Amino acid sequence: MSLLQYGFERKRINKNDIFQEDQISEDEDNSNKDVKNPRIHEKTFKSKWLAEFSWLRYDEINKRMYCTLCIRHKKKNKFATEGATNISRKSAIKEHTNTKDHKDAEKLEKARIQMKLLQKVHFSSDANTNHIIGIMRAVYFLAKKNLPLKLLPSIVELIKESNSPNLLDGTITYTNHISGHEFLEAMSDTIKEEIWDELSNVTAFGVMIDESTDITTTKHLDIYVSYVTREGILKTRFLCIVPLTSCNAEGITKVLINIFEKRKILPKLVAFASDGASVMLGKNEGVVAKLSRICTYPLIVNHCVAHRLALACKDAKKELSLVRKIYNYFKNSCSYIQQLREIQNLLEDPILKIKKLYEIRWLAWYDAIKNVCNLIPALLRIFKESKNKDGKELYEQLTSWRILAFLYYFYDILEHVTQLKYILLDQNQRFRQKVRAFIDETNPFGNSLIKYMDNVLSFIEQDYDDFTMDILEYSTSIVNELQQRFSTQQLFTSMKILNPREWPKES
Repeated sequence: MSLLQYGFERKRINKNDIFQEDQISEDEDNSNKDVKNPRIHEKTFKSKWLAEFSWLRYDEINKRMYCTLCIRHKKKNKFATEGATNISRKSAIKEHTNTKDHKDAEKLEKARIQMKLLQKVHFSSDANTNHIIGIMRAVYFLAKKNLPLKLLPSIVELIKESNSPNLLDGTITYTNHISGHEFLEAMSDTIKEEIWDELSNVTAFGVMIDESTDITTTKHLDIYVSYVTREGILKTRFLCIVPLTSCNAEGITKVLINIFEKRKILPKLVAFASDGASVMLGKNEGVVAKLSRICTYPLIVNHCVAHRLALACKDAKKELSLVRKIYNYFKNSCSYIQQLREIQNLLEDPILKIKKLYEIRWLAWYDAIKNVCNLIPALLRIFKESKNKDGKELYEQLTSWRILAFLYYFYDILEHVTQLKYILLDQNQRFRQKVRAFIDETNPFGNSLIKYMDNVLSFIEQDYDDFTMDILEYSTSIVNELQQRFSTQQLFTSMKILNPREWPKES
């Protein structure tokens, strides 16, 4: 059908008009080419990236990109903290994917999901349950022995090779150290909550604290608690270790208050024990003084008996430069050490090492002095044949009757002090009786000294008199220090009726 049958006519087009229109059109196009349209470059985030990278999150308001995995596992990078600002670059996202932080976060997330699934799984057989229990026991063993969790796969393989029926072979065995860390955290949280539950139900508790420094020189506060349960069981438990931003009395006090106030048990605090440092026991501004101002009850303050004993030895010690010189003589010479071993073998003596005297480890002096005394014959041979000045000087000192006599005496008295130290560390011992017995038994002439003097053919009377004065002075000094630092012995003995260990046992 055509419109022409209804009276419409075709329009006649003039060729000149067509040419003019085309020319005008070309002119307009040419003029437009001379005008450059400015492009606006805006930072744009493509939403399709969210589907490609499941961990990616975009903040529309602040125009920043975040990594949910790094945030969840507390990593320290831009995607986990302030957010990445280069939102228009996909390459920035890929670069983050290849970082160590993100890869570690992915491993931790995989282990977390695995553990979460494990909690929801209904174990279909006792074998699966025993497998998990076996892994957890291995993790607990490593933690108790202060061994790294990286050993977990090796420990599990060792157990399997021992034909243990509890550990199964399978695709999901939870034997990597990341799963081990998750197990350890779960056990730690369970134990910690058990302690807090017991503390919330007791009438009163005491706290024992001490400072420590790790290998990164970061200061920490170790916190132990002591309490009697409602069943009458006396317990001393490790509570936690927290980093210290300030090591003064105010900083330590704030840490303790925050820990116990969160659980609302600060009013139950009645006792405090520490190493006796001034920052702890300062009369006006020490930790005890600050806690006493806010505690409900007056604090029972105790200075650790092991620290008191160490301080007694420190205050009463006599400088023994001879032992240090002997150690320095051997420490940098492999040939001297080898020569010492050969002479020990020749004399059929036990192979002993020359140990260092640490200035702050007073009770470790015993091992150093003991070895020197037992090595006297071998040392005399080495120093007598020595051609250097130090060796000759040491030979002269070791052949001095007075010096050797005091060395053997020091060996005797430190043996008693060391035994007393281990007794005080035993919670089942009554330390008053042990300290009293030590003071009574501290004889200026010990067993090793008497043996030495019996074997000496002769000595100058003046040397003997001077030596007697030396050892009497030293013995008196140690006894006085012990009496001063354990002045509350009678008080603790009188209060033993409050100690559950002293209560009559049911027959």
